[in-house]
Amino acid sequence: MPKTALVNKKKQDEDQDVGPIDKLFCKDVNLSFGEDLQLAVRAAVFIIVCAMPFLAPREFCPICYEAVRTKFYNSASVVYFVFTLYKTTGDTIYFACGGLTGTVIAVLNIWLMMGFFPGGYQPGTPNADFTFWAGNVWGATFVFCMMYLNWDGNTRVFSLTTYVWYWMAFLNYHTPTGFAHNFKVKLNGRAMSEMAVATSGCVIAIIASMFPYPLLATKKMDNTGKYLIRKLHTVWSEFVEYYSGDDKNPYTQNILGKELAGLQSAAGTLSPFIASSWYECLGLGKWQEKRMMFKVVDRYLSECFNRLSCVLSGCLAEDFDDTHDALMKRVKSHMADVIDNVGELLSVCEDNIMNCGWNNSGRAKAKELKEELEASVDALTTEFLKAAKEMKSDGKSLYRVSDAVSG
Repeated sequence: MPKTALVNKKKQDEDQDVGPIDKLFCKDVNLSFGEDLQLAVRAAVFIIVCAMPFLAPREFCPICYEAVRTKFYNSASVVYFVFTLYKTTGDTIYFACGGLTGTVIAVLNIWLMMGFFPGGYQPGTPNADFTFWAGNVWGATFVFCMMYLNWDGNTRVFSLTTYVWYWMAFLNYHTPTGFAHNFKVKLNGRAMSEMAVATSGCVIAIIASMFPYPLLATKKMDNTGKYLIRKLHTVWSEFVEYYSGDDKNPYTQNILGKELAGLQSAAGTLSPFIASSWYECLGLGKWQEKRMMFKVVDRYLSECFNRLSCVLSGCLAEDFDDTHDALMKRVKSHMADVIDNVGELLSVCEDNIMNCGWNNSGRAKAKELKEELEASVDALTTEFLKAAKEMKSDGKSLYRVSDAVSG
């Protein structure tokens, strides 16, 4: 395998043609804009689908007509759909779970309230005052707990918006509620219709995230991880090339700073994809193994950013004098060997991550490359210490360099 394995992979990916659908949404011009535009179009199409039960004649779809008539499907389904659909299938499933959880909590609370206080507040009935104040305390406690506890955003939104209407209906005896009383379960009641509305909206959102093809967080995790691994190797190579050069170039220093900032910014997008992809595999199978390996990559990237920041500080502080030039001539080739070996090892790691696990040949190859890397690091350290000692014995000032650069 050539020493530029990661670079070759990057070029191969760049040479791949963008699909016609991607070009239609301008992803070849601006990827972020294209993804947002595609999501907006997908949402608009499915909102029309959501509206069809209200528009279709009774003869065309009797089931749709009955669902709308019995209020098991209404405009609130579209609201659930809008709040649930997001950029990846994993995120959409996550938001759907949050919305359904909030609705279940609200429905369960009004069911309990109507069980303990059948009919809600009714002036002139026995214990009416007690029911009124008990309902207020219950409702205020519910709102406080939902805001105070660390619930998901969708869970809070839908639990509060659903329950507050129930709460007001409980206290306003003029409002027909349709709730079941005395702990009974009413399949055609208001609470059950609310559950059906929430379920329909969330299910349509999940379908929208998967049709005509799924917007998998796992795929975005793969693409982001590969980009970061390859970009990390490129940035390390650029830093070493500059530091081992002859001139102090402020323009190049500025470019290196921007490269590091861009890499750090991109790295922040990997962790959310790792989290969202759990909902696409439910913590099972090969995809879960890939998630666990990318978690290790994410931690490794964080460590590398800290080291690169130290290297950048060293580059900015270096004077590039004669001592620097003399030392770099001695160790430049060894530094290049270390970077090349790191790239080879990262390339093998990337291949095995994409294969969702390590096989025997992959482990053997990684072990071999690790030994080569350790040998190149030892060679660099030995040559650096030897050169520094010789330069000191020749009466030159001891060359100092940060641990991040020398390691």
